[in-house]
Amino acid sequence: MNSPANITPSFPHHGPLSCRRCFTNIEGDERDIGAWHVVNDPGAWGASNPKVLVLGFSKGFTQANAFKSGKFEDVPFKKARGRLRSILCRLGLLD
Repeated sequence: MNSPANITPSFPHHGPLSCRRCFTNIEGDERDIGAWHVVNDPGAWGASNPKVLVLGFSKGFTQANAFKSGKFEDVPFKKARGRLRSILCRLGLLD
């Protein structure tokens, strides 16, 4: 059996994902849950085996609109990239 130290993580390949786990038995890719409007538009950005993993947050209105009508690469951290860059520089992950 592999110990956790011997396991190489593998994430989905860069691009849109076809997962519907949260939308099983639901027609379409959008639904309202109380005051929330939920859209099924999962995606993976970056390497499948990254040296550094930066977890984002679920897409909000800005990111969801970019996903629908913009370039796929522009979606993560849309309108927050300046702050993200500052944090990564502070951590020594970017120059």
